[in-house]
Amino acid sequence: MAWRAGIGGLAFGLTTGGVALGAPPNATILSGDDLLILEARTERLLLGEGLVGHDIGDDVCVLLPDLMVALEFAITVTEVQAEGWFYSEKRTFFYNFDAEEIQLRGDVVPIEDGQVFFDFDIPCLSRQAIEQWFDLEVEFEPRQSLLRFRSDIALPAEARRERELRQSRLSSRSQSKQADTDAPHLPYEWVTAPLADLSLRVQHEKGDTNSSLAALMVGDLLKTSSEFFINTNVDVGRVGIRGRLGRRSHKGVFGRGPIITEAAIGDVSTPATRLSAQTLPGRGVLLSNRRLWRPDVYDETTLRGNLLPGWQVEIYRNDQLLSFQIGDDEGRYEFVDLPLLFGTNRFVLEFYGPQGQRRTEVQVVSVGQDQVPEGEMEFTVAVNEQRVPTFFVDQIVSDPATGGLRFAANAAYGLKKNLTLTSAVQSYQLLEDRVDFFDLGLRTAVGSTGVFADSSFQSGGGAAFAVGAQREIKAGLVTAQTELF
Repeated sequence: MAWRAGIGGLAFGLTTGGVALGAPPNATILSGDDLLILEARTERLLLGEGLVGHDIGDDVCVLLPDLMVALEFAITVTEVQAEGWFYSEKRTFFYNFDAEEIQLRGDVVPIEDGQVFFDFDIPCLSRQAIEQWFDLEVEFEPRQSLLRFRSDIALPAEARRERELRQSRLSSRSQSKQADTDAPHLPYEWVTAPLADLSLRVQHEKGDTNSSLAALMVGDLLKTSSEFFINTNVDVGRVGIRGRLGRRSHKGVFGRGPIITEAAIGDVSTPATRLSAQTLPGRGVLLSNRRLWRPDVYDETTLRGNLLPGWQVEIYRNDQLLSFQIGDDEGRYEFVDLPLLFGTNRFVLEFYGPQGQRRTEVQVVSVGQDQVPEGEMEFTVAVNEQRVPTFFVDQIVSDPATGGLRFAANAAYGLKKNLTLTSAVQSYQLLEDRVDFFDLGLRTAVGSTGVFADSSFQSGGGAAFAVGAQREIKAGLVTAQTELF
């Protein structure tokens, strides 16, 4: 490829965000630099994944709404207060966010220094506050981004688990009593009854009948999370099965050896880079030890998944509608290069079926705390056949690059506490040609400003460079970037 000369324009944007209107005047407002995405567990149960928290020096705090959802306490959190009860209705709780005290069981309890911080106007409770207010013991494991809860009183999730075990013993005498009482909760089962959606369409016009059947099935299979999309529309050349088996866990998916946070086979997407490659799905394999909930590219991400023909999907980020799509014969939605805000990006996908069906998915993407710890390396490696279903009867009719082998390997190494070296190798089919790229970059942060520098070199000649910065302000986010090709 010949050298392409030119200077990309300077991009500047201001995104409106929240300000700490509900916080008391002397509240400590947290920076997005210390953002954490946490997993919550007891000794035997997974309480929740994707909890948003902050590193507060030698401790950690958790956003109050996420904490209440994970613990399943009957406490309603609004924009200005939290009210309800925990364990029993006698243990009442009330907290007005602009006050400097809470009410526990009707008694006024002052908020001590270091107990509550604010992520804009959302309270973030320290471990000390959680332990004292809710009678819990909380252990934090930084490497796994894990919060482990212990309580003398059964948490709602633990009580529900005991009820499920009792019901299981009543419904199936063949199950072992020892297994019912002692078996720990497992995030993946050997097999579960799949959740299934079907779409059958029959069209009759001028003596010709065209019928198609599409099915989407989700469940556990062989101790993995599985998802299969089946399309039988032969008239458009898309007959096949698209399926994926995979596991994801902060603690590692294999239980032994090096920590691998994600492994998948089937329909997988290759990781993206800023300058040389977008993420693209196809039949293949993926392996990664990267921290979950982190984007491939610092300030943008792509979300894709299966969507039955006739269904619609809307995507929201932090309650703001970004876009929508309608399912077609390919049976996939793709929201490409979604811009990310500094801090927590909560993407909500609302699915609507043709007969009034509705379901919701939530994905959290974190921007800010993306520095790799010093001396550690994170990687993602994937190889697939571009746009090819997992199993097919007829080849998909598409561009010449469909079916081409695509290889991508992204890596990041912590040079210092606040400096990360990134690299990537990309090789894929572009129309009739195969192209290969090598990328190199740096990530750092100065206060609340994230700074990145990226470069990409193509085999046979050609290069591209990008430099940019993002800074968090109370009104939102300022982004500046320039590119040279």
